[in-house]
Amino acid sequence: MKSMPLLQKIVLIIAVLMLGLAFYMASNTLDYIHGATSGVGKVVDFKEVYSSRSMTYAPIIEYQLPDGKTAHFVSSTSAYPPAYEIGEPVDILYSTKQPQNVSINGFFSLWIGELIVGGLGLVFLGIGLFSPVLAWIRRRKKASLTIYGDRIDTQLQGVECNFQIRVNGRHPYQIITQGINPRTSQKQTFKSQNLWRDPTAYLDKRWITVYVDKKRPKRYVMDLAFLVGE
Repeated sequence: MKSMPLLQKIVLIIAVLMLGLAFYMASNTLDYIHGATSGVGKVVDFKEVYSSRSMTYAPIIEYQLPDGKTAHFVSSTSAYPPAYEIGEPVDILYSTKQPQNVSINGFFSLWIGELIVGGLGLVFLGIGLFSPVLAWIRRRKKASLTIYGDRIDTQLQGVECNFQIRVNGRHPYQIITQGINPRTSQKQTFKSQNLWRDPTAYLDKRWITVYVDKKRPKRYVMDLAFLVGE
């Protein structure tokens, strides 16, 4: 049984595209820095920048072009309260070929776009890889417990919906069994991993094998090899 592989692929594609865009933006920024000329500008005013929840101030900076003319630009970053004061000198970078292409010579002014896009890309990558990594951990856990754990033949109790988890309006299923733990001599209830298809049709036997950790009885794995795709 596979759980929503299409959604996982879409998330990974988005992650790759965003990370690719972040690297492309970073490459352009590095080219800009290497080909830029440094200078000093002066804060002459502020521009109010509105968002849905707040208002910040972007500094308007005056600087001198190579031909002696004076020009102005609005910083791509803004803050509240303002990060600068009127008349405060500011280190700038401007393109040798296009003097109007100017930026404050600061980490966030130069790299804020890459940080946002790359950060979101990493978030989507983490979401997309969560299921494969979780599946790998489960396989390792199952392999270890199958070799070193106590084997218990448990009796099927039924199938339940796990109402604590909901994805796209659906709840996963869990197989419930009971058996006697030979180390504690007590009856123990076991729940399978979350299953995104109803396994009832495959439960043609009343006994299901569970492998339990010898030192931690609450750590176990249910053998679902008889289910298609498990």
